[in-house]
Amino acid sequence: MEYNPVIAEEDVFSITDDKTAEWAIKIIAQHNAEKARLTELVNDEKAKLAIKEESIKKHYENETNYLKAKLAEYFNALKPEALHTTDTMLKYKLLSGELVYKLPKEVKEYDDDIVIPFLEKNGMADYIKTVASVKKAELNKITKIVNGVVIDENGTVIEGITVVEKPGEFEVKI
Repeated sequence: MEYNPVIAEEDVFSITDDKTAEWAIKIIAQHNAEKARLTELVNDEKAKLAIKEESIKKHYENETNYLKAKLAEYFNALKPEALHTTDTMLKYKLLSGELVYKLPKEVKEYDDDIVIPFLEKNGMADYIKTVASVKKAELNKITKIVNGVVIDENGTVIEGITVVEKPGEFEVKI
């Protein structure tokens, strides 16, 4: 940029005319462009690193899966009396860890779109979660702020809503 006002250390910088304001806006634009350029470089590096990370994970998962398969073969070849048995699993202890086979079991999968109407229809509503939340957009339409409190159309103070002063915000649009 051609215009470069000299600012001495003891001087307080201020923008007092259009020329200086134009200069400041151009400097901000340059900074924004440089920030965007560097951010793009960082994002490109992140993408490359993410690909490398995925490659490393796949490599070691493949290695691990191969060894797990061999351990499963070993586990299946063991005599049943060598295994610790519970209602839910079979276990074989080694010095560095355990080989565990979790026995198959039935589990419940819920389809809320079907279960909820069924429970309501059959007097079992106690087993339905109800999550309440404020419809803020709709409530804002019928309320206003008066003397630091929120009131509705009838002048009733709405409890639980705090009025907070949001400071004005200056921005430079380029």
